[in-house]
Amino acid sequence: MRRPPRRRTQPLLDRHLFQRAFTWLGLIEAVLCYTGFFMVYVMAGEIDLAFVPPSLLALLPELSLDQESLYLLAVTTFHAGVVMSQVGNAFACRTEKARGRHLGWLSNRSYYWACSSRFRLFWF
Repeated sequence: MRRPPRRRTQPLLDRHLFQRAFTWLGLIEAVLCYTGFFMVYVMAGEIDLAFVPPSLLALLPELSLDQESLYLLAVTTFHAGVVMSQVGNAFACRTEKARGRHLGWLSNRSYYWACSSRFRLFWF
């Protein structure tokens, strides 16, 4: 409430918001989703990570799946990452200046309904 409202001619979705959402936050989303995809193959032993210490790899659970099931699990992991990171992206784009927690976590009830319906569609 300390800032004046935006002008009537100013668009709600401007270039700065699109650049932030698609370049910076989109890049983070892509890296996280592809990391999840490849980690499924690492846990199955299909990809050898020579640069990672074996003691660290021993902490990962082992998967024993056939190739088709392994691929389906990796794709599902990728898509689950996309859904979760888009929810996070929408939280991050609620404001340009302030942090999201300053707005209040329950300030936009319709957004929570949209997120919950998205999760229900994804898991059921």
